[in-house]
Amino acid sequence: MNKGFLTNKYTLSVFILLAILATDIYLHKGMSRVILPDGFTKKRSPQQDFPKCSQVLQIKGKKWMKAVNTVALSKLVDSSTNGIELDVYFDTTRNEFFVYHDTAVINTVTIDDIFSSLHARQVTPPVWLDFKNLTAYNKEKSLQFLLSFRRRFQLANKIIVESPHPELLQSFCDSNFYTSYYVPFFNHTHLLMNTDIKPGDRVEVTRTKRGGFFNGRYLATVIQLSPQARVRVRDDEGQDSSPRRTQVKKLN
Repeated sequence: MNKGFLTNKYTLSVFILLAILATDIYLHKGMSRVILPDGFTKKRSPQQDFPKCSQVLQIKGKKWMKAVNTVALSKLVDSSTNGIELDVYFDTTRNEFFVYHDTAVINTVTIDDIFSSLHARQVTPPVWLDFKNLTAYNKEKSLQFLLSFRRRFQLANKIIVESPHPELLQSFCDSNFYTSYYVPFFNHTHLLMNTDIKPGDRVEVTRTKRGGFFNGRYLATVIQLSPQARVRVRDDEGQDSSPRRTQVKKLN
C-alpha cells in the first residue's frame, strides 16, 4: 500500500472517525440509534392513536414571549409581539385559570387579568396555554371556560392548548382549538439499564478505558444498587468497582 496514503492527514482522520463510530456502536449504541434505528427502537412501545387535530392557527411570525405570567410582564407585550405563552392551572372550584409556573409559588393572577390588561391597550396576540393540570376530571369544565374566554377576547384561531396528556385534548380539538402535547424527558440509556438487577445477582461487566474503548469483560457479584446509573459490584478476586448499569449484563 502506498505509504503516503496512510500518512495523509485526511485519510487518517477518516480512519479515526470510523474507528470511533465502530467502538460507539459496539459499546453503547450511541450514534447507531440514529444510523441503525431498527435495532435501537425495537424495545420501545410508543403510544398509539394519538388524537389527530388539524385546526387552523393564525400566527404571523416567531417573535413570541415566554412565561407572560404577570400583569407587569403583559405590559411589555406590544403590536410587534407575534404571540405569548402562559403557564396555567385550572381551578374547578373558582372556575378560573390561574397563571403561574411553579406550584410552590402560587400566583393569584388569572388569565382574565392578563388579557384585560392587553385588551385595554388594544393588543390581542395569539396565546399558547401550557395547561399544567389538565385531567379527565377538569377537562370539560376547563373547555367550557376557554370557549367563553375565546369569545370575550376575540381569539378565534389564536389559542394553542398544550398538555402532557394528548389523550385528553380531543374535546379541545373538536371545539376548534389548536392543540399541542409535549413528550416527557427521555434518556435512551434507561432502556439498557437492566432494572431487574438486585444485590446478590451474578453479572458480566464490560470494562472500558477512558475514552470509551473496549478493554475486556469480567464476572462479578452485585453488592449494592445506586440511585444513579451505576451499580456496585465485587469481582471474583474480591475487588470492588462501580460500573455503569449500561456496562452490566445479568447472567441467567
